Amino acid sequence: MATAGMLQEVDNPVLACVKWGSEVIKRLSETTLGWQVRVSVDIGDVICGIVGNREYLFDVWGRCVNTAARIETVTKPGKIYVSEEAWNTIKDVCTGTFVEEFNLKGKEKPTKVYEVDLLNVG
Repeated sequence: MATAGMLQEVDNPVLACVKWGSEVIKRLSETTLGWQVRVSVDIGDVICGIVGNREYLFDVWGRCVNTAARIETVTKPGKIYVSEEAWNTIKDVCTGTFVEEFNLKGKEKPTKVYEVDLLNVG
């Protein structure tokens, strides 16, 4: 999991995440590891903090964390998918296509998902 714009301000956190995801996909394709990655992005408020008693971990929680995780479960590896809310923040600088509306676990209404074209990432 990765975040953007949390510890320092970023002009467009969704675009920063999409660029990062694009770079991860590209670099993994150049290795012989055989790993596949799924990148999904949503936007919204999160709660963050340190958890643990013996071992401390920094973690984030929130609706957008859950939505991104759920999008990841219904999409294909090697691609970047974003929620409609996230898409609306990058659609003027990236190209992509509407995939479909998914009924995601824990969501009251279907979630519109878009695939970002890796060749035209802002």
